[in-house]
Amino acid sequence: MSMKHIGTLLLVITQTHACSYFAVESPEGEVLGRTMETAGTQSPPCKQDPPIAWNLVKVQKGLTIQPYCTGLPLPSWVTRYGYVGIGAPPEVRKVYDGINTEGLSVQTQTLNTAHYPTSQANGKINICFFDFAQWALSSFGTVGELKAALQNTSIVADKYPLEGGAVHWQVTDAAKNSIVVEVVDEKIAIHNNTVKVMTNDPPFKWQLWNLNNYMRFNTQWSYDSGISVQTELGQMPFEISHGTNTVGLPGDYTPPGRFVRLFFFKQFAQINTPPTSTADAITLATALINDVHIPKGVVAHNEPKGDLASDYTQWASLKTPSVPTFYYRTYDNMQWKKIVLSELDFTTSKETPVFTSSDGIVDASGSLN
Repeated sequence: MSMKHIGTLLLVITQTHACSYFAVESPEGEVLGRTMETAGTQSPPCKQDPPIAWNLVKVQKGLTIQPYCTGLPLPSWVTRYGYVGIGAPPEVRKVYDGINTEGLSVQTQTLNTAHYPTSQANGKINICFFDFAQWALSSFGTVGELKAALQNTSIVADKYPLEGGAVHWQVTDAAKNSIVVEVVDEKIAIHNNTVKVMTNDPPFKWQLWNLNNYMRFNTQWSYDSGISVQTELGQMPFEISHGTNTVGLPGDYTPPGRFVRLFFFKQFAQINTPPTSTADAITLATALINDVHIPKGVVAHNEPKGDLASDYTQWASLKTPSVPTFYYRTYDNMQWKKIVLSELDFTTSKETPVFTSSDGIVDASGSLN
């Protein structure tokens, strides 16, 4: 791999600061939602447009994959399962978000506080941090298989600094098993993700504990708790409008704000109006994605560090592990596009651009003629 290509891949990670993951349940299986936020182009100086040249990727079975970390003598491996996802050139098979033919799903998201060892561990499987997603997607069919392998695995980097490029991963399978994999102080930490939400910094355990600060929020209408008094305007205070059970939930785009908001909104919706089908779950997942969707220019850019553009949601995805399917949409085309893995030929690999010239808007004028 050339130094130019390495620089391109590192820049993609470096400019990725805000991503969100969640899972919505239905009797027909889970729907996994994810947003990808990043800033600017692939070539510095980082500008707002055009966006990164993301590609939709199909990776075949039986493909030999060379490790990304060229500074360490890491082994190659052969793909056991085919998978579909979204990656960035030139190494598009190194996806940031994908699902394999067994329904195993992996998301890569920024975690600046992660820290990887820079030397190989003797007697263990050594995997470059940037290879983890495609290694997991191509090698394992369940979360259990991956967890067993991680007991004898070291996730490494070949050099520092990573320029803000550290990441963690969310892994889910068709049986609804869900884990977060992080590398903290050079050691792998595996967390059972029963809340079915993940964002970015701080690490996952902090995000879980932070939920306790919002315990007062609930799914119910607010009723008089005995403190109301009669005034010249009537009984005060009273519930003046809907939505007051959400007053005080964070509305910002920080990772803790998105984590809290996604958890409570997802729980409220699933308790009050549980999805009864995959279609229902996709509708709810789309609404949750819309809630954390970041428009261009809203998030301030870090100009002292050389950023000339702010993070925005370049694309979003949905996945259904029970019937392995990958959905995606882009910032400029909000129409979901669907890839059903059982309909693909995994004897070959292929990629195609995510961004197209279409805005996805359908002209319905003829329906009124």
